[in-house]
Amino acid sequence: MEEINPSVKDILDALYEWAPAELALSWDNPGQTIGDPGRQVKKICCALDISLSTIDFAKTQGAQLLVTHHPILISPIKSVLEDAVVGKRIIESISGGISIISLHTNLDAAKDGVNDLLSELFDVKGPAPVEDSDGANILRIGQLDPPRRLDQLLAEVKEKLGCQAVFYTGKQDQVVSRLAICGGSGGSYWQLAKENGADCLLTGEVRHHDALDARDAGFSIVGAGHFETELPIVKRMAEFLNEKAAGNNWDIEVYTFSSEASPIEIFY
Repeated sequence: MEEINPSVKDILDALYEWAPAELALSWDNPGQTIGDPGRQVKKICCALDISLSTIDFAKTQGAQLLVTHHPILISPIKSVLEDAVVGKRIIESISGGISIISLHTNLDAAKDGVNDLLSELFDVKGPAPVEDSDGANILRIGQLDPPRRLDQLLAEVKEKLGCQAVFYTGKQDQVVSRLAICGGSGGSYWQLAKENGADCLLTGEVRHHDALDARDAGFSIVGAGHFETELPIVKRMAEFLNEKAAGNNWDIEVYTFSSEASPIEIFY
């Protein structure tokens, strides 16, 4: 059978089979935000963020499509100007002939998405979605197998996610048996995690007052970095697209931006 080049819409439809748009939080903006849905695609680049370096990488590879976790547009903008950060990204994408698709909170909530992947990485057995007050099922809680002391978990997180540093609340000799998982900005879920029987929450970002409240409540939070907790999904996105290509007889090449780095540096 002859291989075909799918359209941007074909690829978006396939990605929505994995992470349906209706799973996204109400404020979010997943899906295609730039480009022609009908354009044929031969090369795809996968990345976490849409930055100028990511767009430049996609151009270098000759890609027609950039698939990311974080969208380029969430809040409304009133202009697209070369001397504005977001405007320049939009202009560079369009002038380079690059369409953009993003799967954001819908991929956080999806089966085998961001948080299921983190659960798998840290040997969390039976990670169950926990519904929040908005009806979203982003948080996961499961059994840590085997249980670890908090200091052992901190060292494991630092090694597996390649963190420069790991921030935490709690006592290092605490034994963690039930672990809650929420990649990215999940510190506000600590109380929901505690109410549902977790000993500790592994997330990316933690606000000061969430950390303060969790500490006084005797609950542990591990903050490993927004970028670091979500980066593993990029490889999974590329694997998914390659699987879909094989199943649909698509003639595409899929690349990951291996040089992508956190925008936050740490001075020791």
